[in-house]
Amino acid sequence: MCRFLKLLFSCAVELIFSAGFAAGQVDSVILGSMGNVKTIGSFEFEVTEEVSMPKSSAIEASRHRFRQSGDLTRSDLFMSNVGDPVMIFAYDGVRFQNFDLGMDALSFSSSNRFPTPYGLPCPMLLPYRWLGEVSNWSELKDISLWTDAIGVSMQVSAKSIGEEVCDEILMEFPTGHSYKVAFSRSKNHLPIAIEGRYKDESFSIHINKTEEFQFQGGNAFLPVEIAVVDGKTIRNYFFTNFKINHRISEDNFTLSHSIAKNIDDYDRNMEEMVRKGLIPDLNRTERAEPRSRFLTLGLIIITAAILVGMYSLGRSGKR
Repeated sequence: MCRFLKLLFSCAVELIFSAGFAAGQVDSVILGSMGNVKTIGSFEFEVTEEVSMPKSSAIEASRHRFRQSGDLTRSDLFMSNVGDPVMIFAYDGVRFQNFDLGMDALSFSSSNRFPTPYGLPCPMLLPYRWLGEVSNWSELKDISLWTDAIGVSMQVSAKSIGEEVCDEILMEFPTGHSYKVAFSRSKNHLPIAIEGRYKDESFSIHINKTEEFQFQGGNAFLPVEIAVVDGKTIRNYFFTNFKINHRISEDNFTLSHSIAKNIDDYDRNMEEMVRKGLIPDLNRTERAEPRSRFLTLGLIIITAAILVGMYSLGRSGKR
């Protein structure tokens, strides 16, 4: 009987120790991943996106250039490997600006009228999709996002992906979203594989290639090839010309009125139309009806389609 009690006590101590070790490991893994993000204050890169749609052998390709310094952002959308950008989205700390080559128009406003400040989703954020609706690299530095993820982490286990040894963490959020995230031990706990599920919907994100960037005060690992499977749609992203923590002139984030024939002061025009009773007060409507998580995702997808359609329509109208 005494031997049995000793064995029972030993097992209990081992279980308590294991649980404490797992909890501590979750903290160190997720906060280590946050540390990789916090070291990056500015970046610049180009990315080619290739999209394979279901029931189609064609691959749609587009090229983007992203720049960010602190909260200042700029993204340029190209429809081919040569020529000028067909759309530019920029935020200079005061105004959100949008240039449309097809419409030969520059519009600006004090508030962002698109789902992200980049206009289109920034693929550099893809490895962190499990943190929720994050639309801007600066938002990733909010520690509450990471501590929320720690709070819903259920278990941690070792996993090998190719030659990478990872800590895989299962997360189950109160919203019903669940994720399995594999963090590379040798790359500052960069997430390199994400499996997400919500009800009958699922997606996967795999970082197929990474690159290490060294700078004064530390280093960071970032993806240079990403594959995303969302339903039956496959998206591949190929990053080039990466620059990290270098000085970017603030002039890059302010678009000159000389680039467009048509200038739209959106805020002033909307105020004038509201004053004349031509349209309702949209700001009041938005305050009354906050967006849901999936409405935001739907808006991103719809916006992307509209932007390409607007450019195509603008070009056909000029012919």
